[in-house]
Amino acid sequence: MDKLLLRKSGYELGQLLRVRGLKSFENNEGFLYTLIHQLERKNYLRTRWDESGVKLYKLNKNGRKLLQSMVDEYVKMPLLFKELLEGWKKYEGQL
Repeated sequence: MDKLLLRKSGYELGQLLRVRGLKSFENNEGFLYTLIHQLERKNYLRTRWDESGVKLYKLNKNGRKLLQSMVDEYVKMPLLFKELLEGWKKYEGQL
């Protein structure tokens, strides 16, 4: 989603995802466009048509908040796993 901080077409977004190693959308652009349209319907994207008729997408304020909350949760995950592992080690020691 961070690739949508700047205005991109669906095609450009697909190319950027492939370059980053996300092969899920390769030969399945329909899935990518379905996700984009869901984000658009949920008011996370601002869209406009350029002069050549290409639809461009960009995260709006709601989309940036969603992205930030996802980043925050992602950052918390390693700490959560560390706590779980430490708790498990303590539990194993009691057996």
